Amino acid sequence: MRRKHHKTDSKTVSESTVCTAQTYAVLSPVFTEFANSMALYILRHRRASIRGKSMSFRSIGVLAALFCAHSLNVSAAADTHIDESRIWIAQAHYQDVQAVREIAPYFTHMRVDRAQQTVTVETDALGIRHMREAGMQVEINLAATARMNVRDRALTTGNPDSIPNYACYQTVAETQASQDAFVASYPTLASVIDIGPSWARSQNSANGFRLRVLKITNQATDSATAKPKFFYMSGLHAREYAPVGVNLGLAHWLLDNYGIDADATWLVDHNEFHLLMQANPDGRIIAETGKYQRKNTDNISGICTGTQTSSHQLGVDLNRNFPFHWNTTAGQGSSGTKCNETFRGPTASSEPETQNIVTYLATIFPVHPPVVAGQAAPDDYAGMFLDMHSNAELVLWPWGDTPTHSPNDAAYVAFGRRMAYFNNYSPEQSDSLYPTDGASDDNAYGTFGVPAFTIELDGTGFFEDCTSFQNTTLPANLAALRYAARTLHAPYKLPQGPDALNVKVSASRVVIGSPITLSASIDDTRYNQSNGTQTIYAITAATATVDALPWEAAALPIAMNAVDGAFDSSSEAVNAVLDTSLLTPGKHLIYMQGSNSSGASGPPAATFLQVVAFDDNIFYDGFQ
Repeated sequence: MRRKHHKTDSKTVSESTVCTAQTYAVLSPVFTEFANSMALYILRHRRASIRGKSMSFRSIGVLAALFCAHSLNVSAAADTHIDESRIWIAQAHYQDVQAVREIAPYFTHMRVDRAQQTVTVETDALGIRHMREAGMQVEINLAATARMNVRDRALTTGNPDSIPNYACYQTVAETQASQDAFVASYPTLASVIDIGPSWARSQNSANGFRLRVLKITNQATDSATAKPKFFYMSGLHAREYAPVGVNLGLAHWLLDNYGIDADATWLVDHNEFHLLMQANPDGRIIAETGKYQRKNTDNISGICTGTQTSSHQLGVDLNRNFPFHWNTTAGQGSSGTKCNETFRGPTASSEPETQNIVTYLATIFPVHPPVVAGQAAPDDYAGMFLDMHSNAELVLWPWGDTPTHSPNDAAYVAFGRRMAYFNNYSPEQSDSLYPTDGASDDNAYGTFGVPAFTIELDGTGFFEDCTSFQNTTLPANLAALRYAARTLHAPYKLPQGPDALNVKVSASRVVIGSPITLSASIDDTRYNQSNGTQTIYAITAATATVDALPWEAAALPIAMNAVDGAFDSSSEAVNAVLDTSLLTPGKHLIYMQGSNSSGASGPPAATFLQVVAFDDNIFYDGFQ
């Protein structure tokens, strides 16, 4: 996880607040514990608001109201005592972006709001000290911290075979069981590939886990022609629950909707999805107990003595251990200190998890001459690499270790802004605020030339609550992933063309020979323009094809018409009439695709059409 641009909506103490019974019930387990520390902060920093120093004078009512506030920020001045055993949600104000770069080596999960010049982090007392030493004014959000600690306390007291209070997220064991269940339910569409051991398993075969990739594709459509590959990795940082949940969500959508949803069907028929759901299983089982473990559990190369905390922990940061441009930023993009969260390891690819991933990528992606030499990857490169993290609300692309743009930058910008349209995250180059080296996306792009992205999910913490995840994070990012999957034939090209939406046929079932109307919306406007401006073009054409993707040799394009009579807008409703007399009885896939005035064609979308020899609801003589 990195950092984000985020507009804070925190309220001050003076604002009125309504507290519900449900809120009291949630906060009551930690109310007494936090009351004294809240009183301490208020007495030191809000004397004008509360007159007196005794907890007895109306303080319970006041503190209850404050607990119910959406956000309560209090100063963490240098003389304020901070409980060093706790994790806090802190916000720091900066005057110069150099201060952000200065603290970057200490924080790997920063939500940065450039407009408000604030940085929000989950951290301990040491992290707060680092921010103050960088000259930042630091505040602690006590209400958000209280909510976080209520959830985290449930983790440490629940059933170790599940994640208490987080039923929407699966443990490592449950994830592997789900993979096996997918294979059992869809044996011709799903398979599991063992790509090697975790660090603990490499030390002792009785410990740790095997890293497992769920491969999804229609095995019946395999041929001599290689299918585009989508490698999607999650869980590289153990404490980030939500990315694994989104990965599982994509698997469910592809498999459960095969044969039902037209897009899910053609995507599985024509592509391969390689889903590494738990990339750091050793670290994950620690995080499942409520600890903020980020790294793997290598206690030899990453030995770290003393109390283990968010910012002081054993292991190697796997997302600083990849071989391409490892340790290239003079300590700004990773750390050589073993207890640091971003400890890069003693050498590039020192960790078995990293080695497994690098080796596996080489089996699925063609090797392009190193992009670092300045040679752009070909614009018709098929396939995509994605590493998903949380929780900075970003869509990131290479490079991460230098502000210099990659040779494929224009294509990255267009694609990133397209995906960010769906999740409303900030689309930007990884090095936009501070560098990272030895990262997975730079490694994939620099080594293979494959389009490589990191998506940072949203949420107020590493352990995002299930309501937020299921109602917001999951659907928004599944929409982004479905769009990305439709571009896999040529991800450097297709996002520069318009999208095809609302793809429909006038009747889903038709007697052979009957005409059918095809319709769609072709839209070039669907970019996230929050970080720069993407040129939008007029739609110039739209076509439909039957049972063949537009770029396949067998495709016979059917010209579609602008409903308003002219292609002269960046968004057009289009239609065409399809003669079904040459179609055979059965279910057919109808693809529709648009083009814009820049000459770019966008990703297709599909719908089903069922053709029958005769209407089996009516007898031949016309009587029902």
